[in-house]
Amino acid sequence: MNSQNRIFQQEIKRERFDYVLFLVLTCILALVCLKGFRLAPDISNDWNSLGFSYDSSIPLILAVPVDILYIIIAIWFLARRKVVFKKKQLFITTIFIILAVYRISSYFLFPESVEFSLANPFDSAQLIDIKFTDYALVDKCIECIAEVIFLFHLYLIAMVFPTLNKDKKDVVSLAVFGLFAAVAIVMTIYSMITEGDKLLGNLYFYLGKPGYTLTDAVSFTSHRNVFGFFLTLGVISQVLLLFKKPNLFSVIIILYCSFFTILIHSRTSISICFLLLVLTIVSFVILNLRKHPIVSTSFILILVAAIVLISLSLTVYEDTPLIKRLMEEIKRFFDFTSINNRIDHLSTSLNLLTYHPYFFWMGLGRVPFMNTYHQYLVAINYEPNTVTCHNGYLEPFFFEGAVMGILYLISYVVLFGFIIYLFIKKDKNTGIGYLLAGLGLAVHSIFEMRALFIFDSTSILFMMIFLFPLLKDYSYYLANKKVIINNRRYELLVYKLS
Repeated sequence: MNSQNRIFQQEIKRERFDYVLFLVLTCILALVCLKGFRLAPDISNDWNSLGFSYDSSIPLILAVPVDILYIIIAIWFLARRKVVFKKKQLFITTIFIILAVYRISSYFLFPESVEFSLANPFDSAQLIDIKFTDYALVDKCIECIAEVIFLFHLYLIAMVFPTLNKDKKDVVSLAVFGLFAAVAIVMTIYSMITEGDKLLGNLYFYLGKPGYTLTDAVSFTSHRNVFGFFLTLGVISQVLLLFKKPNLFSVIIILYCSFFTILIHSRTSISICFLLLVLTIVSFVILNLRKHPIVSTSFILILVAAIVLISLSLTVYEDTPLIKRLMEEIKRFFDFTSINNRIDHLSTSLNLLTYHPYFFWMGLGRVPFMNTYHQYLVAINYEPNTVTCHNGYLEPFFFEGAVMGILYLISYVVLFGFIIYLFIKKDKNTGIGYLLAGLGLAVHSIFEMRALFIFDSTSILFMMIFLFPLLKDYSYYLANKKVIINNRRYELLVYKLS
């Protein structure tokens, strides 16, 4: 029996190592999927003196080593997993080959020269002439290889995750959740050191102190919304961890990151984090009031304190400078001008995509899209350094066309089905955790160019924090369904008898 247990423990360690190896492979994928950049300390979209390039891929000197590194580790990973090619695996492999050929052909069938004549959204009588000349062959090859590798990574996920099913404790996923929280906290500390005057000024502004205005605070990143994105990931990581392993530290981190979004003045992050905070409090108390009384009680106290503060703010203290300032900011918070800006970006992007049936079905490609869209924004004098449609669901549609867009939509539906299945069959806590995390990421993807299936380095984080743990939980449940159900029935019986 001891020898059998030892063998089983060795298998668990092997599974954990493979999971870590796949996470490392995903980090390398983020480098593979980098956009083109150049030294540009003088432009407004720079990050540590690196600016996006609108008409080229990442430099060859970086693309070659990271592509080779990815391929080597991917081969090692596949060799370790010993994937058996049965009917299901052969079907998935066939789909990947078809999609890879389709995307490769889209790069080399793209017209050498395209002239667009698009209406100015701010002046319907004016037409904007845009011309795109086919970009350099070396850049085209780099982008093509990177996109095929991205599709191959999705292929690996479909092939391998159903076989990762031996780790009941899910140690690696829990460690990843902790890592995302740690990154968010470190970024706040760095911001307090480097941008302390701005954060303090924003705090004084909220307190109603005269002479202060809201300013955008950043951290390692060059934009408050990117900083807010990492804070949002920190909150989401702890929501998932809290419902898996209830603890007070997750509660503290959720509160800390949520309130820090106010200090950096990122409205998207404020909305998502506080929405998740409220939904988490209500859901956790309903499901776990008796099973986890300490965490539930802390949530109830937070909720009661919030209700008391809001009531006092609207009655006793409504005429104080602090409350007046907060009310002013709440009114400004619901000014949807920026939402209208995002709608404008979406409509202008659609103008490019629907200009020709080829672009609609095959996509513009990342570099052609960025190049032509940049010309368009410059011509109409509208946010020329923001080359994105500001929607994470439609961005892949612009890059890869309607065929890939439909497949990604189907993938979202399947993942939602996985969450519902876990919610109904496995554990309501696990299901609610993924529902809330999925809601937070879904809302973020509506307003920002980040989502699960975008050929983009930042979006890879969505896979690490949400997709991999969800698939791992689902795969573990399918492999151990009878044992899990019997154990849960036994635990429920003991709980009721006690």
